[in-house]
Amino acid sequence: MSRIIIMRHGRTYANAARIFDTRPPGASLSIQGRVQADAAGARLAQEGFRLTAIMHSVALRAGQTARLVANSYGFHGEVEEVEGIHEFFGGDFEGSSDPQAHVLYREALAQWMRGNFEASMPGGETALEVIARTTPALERAAEVARQTDGDVLLVSHGAAMRIMGRFASTVPQHIAEHTYVGNGTTIVLHPEGHIGNWRCEQWVGPVQA
Repeated sequence: MSRIIIMRHGRTYANAARIFDTRPPGASLSIQGRVQADAAGARLAQEGFRLTAIMHSVALRAGQTARLVANSYGFHGEVEEVEGIHEFFGGDFEGSSDPQAHVLYREALAQWMRGNFEASMPGGETALEVIARTTPALERAAEVARQTDGDVLLVSHGAAMRIMGRFASTVPQHIAEHTYVGNGTTIVLHPEGHIGNWRCEQWVGPVQA
């Protein structure tokens, strides 16, 4: 049984200040974020995941998280940077901590989780655009997982991973929309069959259909 584990990076200084930080390379992990990444790697080992590959987005925080996870898990392979799984672009609100930005983000996220992939924040990416650039990385991760008969970890970002999980799997809509994906938490998919029909085993916690 092979799986794809999509993990949100650890907390950053921009997260703490509620700043929209979506353009790579982006902010560094905070001390709390480093602790979260260490704990996430240890948790994956304790829960019996068999990591055969670790990949991360081009953002600084994702690479830092992936390396810390690899160390605490005890992974001895190469930690690889991959294109396409970086955060959705926040558009006109990039670099802003304006409360209105967070309102518009929640509205866009709700639309994405309900299947309206053409929604966006002002000047930002649509879910369709995110799907187009993340799909090649997901399909590659699935192929690696199948070839190695193991689990592949992708370290990504909150909104991007929710879009990936919603699009790639049969996760129930209410779970995708209403279950928060915190720093260091995971979505676990079984890449069996065509993308879009993958089974979602975990969306932060175990998924009940």
